[in-house]
Amino acid sequence: MSDILIIGHRGAAGLAPENTLAAIRKAIKLQVDGVEFDIRLTKDRQLILCHDERLDKLTGDSRLVRQVSLAELRRRPTLSGQPLATLEQALKAARPTIAMVEPKDPDCAAELHAVLSRFSNQDIRITSFEHRVLFELRQLGCQLPFYPTDNLTTPDIIATASALRATGISLNYRVLNVLTYWRARRRGLEVAIFTLNNPRWLRLLRLFYRHLQVCTDYPDKLLPLRRRRGAR
Repeated sequence: MSDILIIGHRGAAGLAPENTLAAIRKAIKLQVDGVEFDIRLTKDRQLILCHDERLDKLTGDSRLVRQVSLAELRRRPTLSGQPLATLEQALKAARPTIAMVEPKDPDCAAELHAVLSRFSNQDIRITSFEHRVLFELRQLGCQLPFYPTDNLTTPDIIATASALRATGISLNYRVLNVLTYWRARRRGLEVAIFTLNNPRWLRLLRLFYRHLQVCTDYPDKLLPLRRRRGAR
């Protein structure tokens, strides 16, 4: 097991079209420790891989994702040329590595819980800026590892993680500091950072932080810097 885990961001967004099965497969071929991808609800409450609220980058359509049904989306060509992926397809493609799922909608807990319940034997973790969906998932009985996300290093993120019985926290790598890292680790929380693409930054961070999960668009650049337990 690595002291530093390398997680492919949106699959491997720097190497293949983001949030596609091709990006997930590319990351896995590189032997990442995990893959992260974003999900949103369609009009008919289906979960698809998509980061933005609107469909501009996905299909060139200016409508919101939640204004279009899954069936209609499947009929429309994507700008990347890659087929639209559902959450179920992404979870299957992510096997056997860690799947880090990031819900972007605050009201998708019921739908997400229903899908996750069909993948109980898989290593799935949930990270989100939408803390509401994490709390609702807990109320629904979801016991998966949670990583509430924030762009700031306020004490609130650690308090939120504690209230959620979370496994860790997820922060922008630019705001990670020794005090926040120490507070999190003291409470038994793992620390994940996003989105780090520069190997020089990771070399520097390794000097200060022994245990990190690093989300990157370019896992090919960072994987050679992954440190193994017991390695000198």
